[in-house]
Amino acid sequence: MPVEDKKQIYQLADSLTMRFQHFAKGTYPCFSTSRFTVNRLILVLENPNGEKNYIEDAAERHIMHPGSFCLAPAFHPVTFCFDDAIRFFSIHFNLELFPGVDLFSRQPRIFEGKSPTALERTEKAFSRLGETAGAVELHALTFEIVSLCLKQIKKEGLELASKFAPYQKIIDYAADHCTALVSVEELAELMNMRRDVFTRRFTADTGISPKRFFHRILIDKASELLREPDITAREVALELKFSSEYYFSRFFKQHLGISPHKFQKQYRMRKES
Repeated sequence: MPVEDKKQIYQLADSLTMRFQHFAKGTYPCFSTSRFTVNRLILVLENPNGEKNYIEDAAERHIMHPGSFCLAPAFHPVTFCFDDAIRFFSIHFNLELFPGVDLFSRQPRIFEGKSPTALERTEKAFSRLGETAGAVELHALTFEIVSLCLKQIKKEGLELASKFAPYQKIIDYAADHCTALVSVEELAELMNMRRDVFTRRFTADTGISPKRFFHRILIDKASELLREPDITAREVALELKFSSEYYFSRFFKQHLGISPHKFQKQYRMRKES
């Protein structure tokens, strides 16, 4: 029997990039609604107060049952309500086919489920944090949960590779020239199109306007910079070439629902807890 080469699958697998921004265990009392540039995965250890602890969006509330997981997709507005008794693992990550194209970023819902071995494997990865074996285990268990979530998505919702592949040139350009000065006209010129034609085609092909797509790349870069220790919102605004800190803060809050200062405060509190 001749060898059957699954070239398309391994090429897509080679394109997938998983990036982690946060891995923590414990409690984090909060009540807030926000959109993050990362997927937020919660694995529940204990929840003695039951329905008082939940994650919800406009469609549904998900109670935090011990042994279950919830995944809030990147850019999806979600409310977290946690008291000081619930204990959980928290993993923030992106899974990208192209820079700025997260596999979950267009999903309008929260995913939930159970994995018989997830908590045990997460504990194993956490206890070996800093070791290569722990890092490999973190990747493996996150991919396992991602696989469970993908089974809940209709096939057409996963065809991101074919939708964005014709625009590889502008995706690379946007990632390499990520500042507030980049315009849709500039991206259209790279595709040798008028702005109106480019905007219409890009939106029809990908389901997102080029302006909104680039803004996601820009907000992701801003979030990455704000996670650096000792950096200020003003310094990020200057690096990304916003006209002022005021306009940067307004842009940031418009896309993620919180100010750069509050984002930094929440991130540093999570890091210290």
